[in-house]
Amino acid sequence: MSLHGRSVWLVLVVTLVLSVKNCVGTNRVVWLANTLTPAQNLAITCSFGEYLGGYLVTPEDHVKWENYDDIYDFKCTLEWSDEKPHVFRMYDEYRDGDCNPCLWFVKQNAACRFNGTFTCYKWRV
Repeated sequence: MSLHGRSVWLVLVVTLVLSVKNCVGTNRVVWLANTLTPAQNLAITCSFGEYLGGYLVTPEDHVKWENYDDIYDFKCTLEWSDEKPHVFRMYDEYRDGDCNPCLWFVKQNAACRFNGTFTCYKWRV
């Protein structure tokens, strides 16, 4: 086979591999820990285009979800004690595209992501 013929085959194989990867997507992991102080249960209800269910996360425990790249609308409602419920986008491609897994720690005043350092997002009132 000529050099030109091999180059064409190589380009076709690389294109096919990249196309299959884009169709399958990258598996994303979102991990959320209850680090509320004082220690108390955290109730979470989530949706990602469809209802994902509710969770009761005890103090110092966690929950995790595995999704694909297209988790553009992954939101959770977080509730504890007598606090007003907080709605938070658990995965945002612009904000979180560099994390996998995305490690979140729920605190009284913010949701904090750890990706080498902590970045906290205060709850909206």
